[in-house]
Amino acid sequence: MDGQSDREIAPGGSETVKVTIASTNLAGPYTKVVTVTGNDPAQPKATLTVRGKVLVPIQVTPRLANFGKLPDSASPAPVVISIRRGDGGPIDPKITDAARPGIQGELRVVKPGEHYELTVWLEPPQKPGRLRGWVPLSTGVPEVPARTVPVYADVPPSWADVAATE
Repeated sequence: MDGQSDREIAPGGSETVKVTIASTNLAGPYTKVVTVTGNDPAQPKATLTVRGKVLVPIQVTPRLANFGKLPDSASPAPVVISIRRGDGGPIDPKITDAARPGIQGELRVVKPGEHYELTVWLEPPQKPGRLRGWVPLSTGVPEVPARTVPVYADVPPSWADVAATE
């Protein structure tokens, strides 16, 4: 029926209902309930359940490297991020350049063309306060040629002093 509300369906007849899902921020399994209203007193509303799977060209899990509050005297553990092709095609990710001094990343091949791991770590000195940066990637995927992995941390004042003591 495609959005038209003045159509009539003969008793015992049928009609196609077109449902469009805005999938920009979705990934994976999806369920949506759609209510169709009619003039049949015995069944004034019909509920349709739409199920599907939204495929994304690139899956990045977790979506960001969040180090939280950094320890005062030691470097935090690196964050490992999984990068996969979400719709089955090949990928070939590469780190394109340094996003910010002190944010480092390294890619490791788990399964060529299918699965990679990005290890992200921080190096002192960093300015005290909230660190915001990213690791930029080329993906090798035409639909999404570039992707950034955000990096966050709360930097204590002692991290600004590390460079002076080394």
